[in-house]
Amino acid sequence: MRQILRRINFHLRIILSKILGLASSLMPSPEVSSNKRYYSEVLTTYRYKRLFKKLGKNSLIAKLRRLDGAKNIEIGEGVYIGKDSILSCWTKDYPQAIIKIGNDCSIGEFNHISACQKVELGERVLLGRFVYISDNNHGDYSSENSKETYQLDIHPCRRRIGIKGDIIIGDNVWIGDKVSILSGVRIGEGAIIAANSVVTHDVPARSIAGGVPAKVIRQL
Repeated sequence: MRQILRRINFHLRIILSKILGLASSLMPSPEVSSNKRYYSEVLTTYRYKRLFKKLGKNSLIAKLRRLDGAKNIEIGEGVYIGKDSILSCWTKDYPQAIIKIGNDCSIGEFNHISACQKVELGERVLLGRFVYISDNNHGDYSSENSKETYQLDIHPCRRRIGIKGDIIIGDNVWIGDKVSILSGVRIGEGAIIAANSVVTHDVPARSIAGGVPAKVIRQL
């Protein structure tokens, strides 16, 4: 009986969000477009809610481009995830993989977060658009495996996945547009990563880093 009531409640909220979105679109107001987008995101959030391991209160998720392994993805309270983002937790081959997003994070549009082991964002993290965060690579090219040249003779998708370690991003970190953060990186609390940077090594807390590969420009 409880499951039936929950389903009815779920579908009623979806219908209500559609009605509110339609009503707002008919209103002659300069905020019409933003209202339509908001109610559309409310609708998609309700659709995703039951899929995630955890989705906190007041979080809003726009329509995702792709979602894998949602049962291993935890999202805190007050989180915003922009449209056409990708959240991939590769639980089929790595059942312990986890993506964890802390409270009050804001993730821009077209972001891509991929985990075979662990990707964790602290609280109040701000990500721009087109940010790529992945703890895995197509192939293991570390010094220990430098002699395995056969990897280069096969399709990259069939190469053994390389994982250097977890990606941990501290609280209050600001990451600019088109930043790539690679496996095994830790970014300290309050750090700022300049746009278009490729982060391959740890970034200390309260510092500004940028470049390819990213280096500390200034300590705050």
